[in-house]
Amino acid sequence: MFFSSTCRAALYNHDTSLCQLSKISLNSVYNPRLYFKPSNVVDIYENNCIDYTMTSSGCTFMRVNGGGLKSVSDQLVRTVGSTEECEQMCVVRTRISDPCRSYTYDNSTLECHLMWSSARMLGRSPLESMKPNLSHGDLDDCVNFSLKCREKNLEIKASSMRMFVGKMMTKKSKKVICEENYQGEYDFSSKFDFKKCGLDPNKSKDSVYRGMVHVKEGSTSLVTIRDKVLQVNCRLHKSMPSEEQSLSVRMNVRENNKTNQVIPDDVVMTSSSPPTNPKFSLKVLGEDSTEADTVHIGDFGWIMLNVKNSAEDFTVTNLVARDVLTGRILKIIDEDGCVLRRDIVKEIRKTDNYVKLKISFSGFRRQTEVVYHAMVETCTVGCMPKCNLDMMLPEDTNVHSLPLSLDLPRHRMVRRSLTGEPRQLELTSDVYKVIGHKLTLLNPPPPQKAFDFRPPTSPYEFNDAGEFHEGDVVVVKHSTSFLSTVKTCLVDDVTCMLTVILGAIQMFLMLSCILIMYCYYQQWRFYRELNRPQEHNVQYYQKPPEVIQET
Repeated sequence: MFFSSTCRAALYNHDTSLCQLSKISLNSVYNPRLYFKPSNVVDIYENNCIDYTMTSSGCTFMRVNGGGLKSVSDQLVRTVGSTEECEQMCVVRTRISDPCRSYTYDNSTLECHLMWSSARMLGRSPLESMKPNLSHGDLDDCVNFSLKCREKNLEIKASSMRMFVGKMMTKKSKKVICEENYQGEYDFSSKFDFKKCGLDPNKSKDSVYRGMVHVKEGSTSLVTIRDKVLQVNCRLHKSMPSEEQSLSVRMNVRENNKTNQVIPDDVVMTSSSPPTNPKFSLKVLGEDSTEADTVHIGDFGWIMLNVKNSAEDFTVTNLVARDVLTGRILKIIDEDGCVLRRDIVKEIRKTDNYVKLKISFSGFRRQTEVVYHAMVETCTVGCMPKCNLDMMLPEDTNVHSLPLSLDLPRHRMVRRSLTGEPRQLELTSDVYKVIGHKLTLLNPPPPQKAFDFRPPTSPYEFNDAGEFHEGDVVVVKHSTSFLSTVKTCLVDDVTCMLTVILGAIQMFLMLSCILIMYCYYQQWRFYRELNRPQEHNVQYYQKPPEVIQET
């Protein structure tokens, strides 16, 4: 039994009855001989319950033409049109608990043989049965890459089926600019600054950053099929694209250049070609799902982000509420798409065409005007952050949950060329800024007939000492400490913070004036002592009596 997703295998020793959990298995490393050795007393049990979301462009196969293994197949699929389709079925099987490790295709009978172990693990060779109608492939690795663009940098996330040892870097004329190394990771990521890492922007209305990111597997210094070159494209759209329109009016020119409109009351607005870029919009809805302009603080409602003309999935990031009157910013969702204020966001509903967030219009203490801002990012893999999975509620129209078995229609399977492995991949991410309309938050309505309010009688029973019986609920009101009050004033309340700053400035000015007056006083005393006339010191000398008599 496996208790952690990091456990890949369990090793049981029959002599010592010792069970060891391991983060690696025979199929999760490139060379098992570096980590495992034969033993007659130890059995290994591999964990096949780890879910992989793999794509055909991210998986690499070791292929052999003219040979294969049909006698050890675990599943036979008939009427398969090509080797490419057979390989795609093996890729689809890697998304469930019994992953496909290898396949053999027979083009004479159109049969696809899927195996849960590779030929290397079975100790067999596909060249045992050499026939020109056979094709064999062993799954080498599957690595999914995803791109996340931010205002000043980008982040590349990777999820590998096998433990990755290597590095991710950017180069400029063979010179490594930015580099990050990894030692034994299944999920790894790197952040690259646009300016520092040589990702140059294009001069256009919207900020577009392009560059090459190299992924080097560390088992050898030679270039292999495990090495990737990622072409990254970040398009930061400052505003939503507007539809171009043209005005068509027919005019009649008569004598003396007199003109008049032929159809004066009919103006035809014609739109140009439909926009290819997706178009997002943000709406604030009341609890009844109608667009709202005024709500009360504490009411519930919805924030809805719609999309049109989008062929990709998307995620919502950097959702904030801005107070129009004070400029205060209330962060609700961070740049990774994780909900920061769960006291405001209650649930999330997502479909192909929109995202709905059930929210509480709170976070503001008094009546004000609020505008909601958000960033919408297009993505292909892992669009819903794992930190929000517990807040997700299903929608009937959600069609993003693809089947995880061979029931996937063959016309929907992704096809790719078998001439070579896709060492060069292209990752593109579009980031759109959306702004909602101005929303007025009113103070909560006062309770009706407050003067007739009578406190309800307590349902609790007291003993003779005036104490609660066992099982009763005791409500204790904790007094807030001075430090928490100061923190709330300086962090949450802008008015209080400005008041404290102005008071500190006034105290500083007052102390400065007192210090200046003291300096002037000391200087005045110094000059007064300096200019005071000196007193003459007259000494009187008395002659002795003998001298007086002689005179």
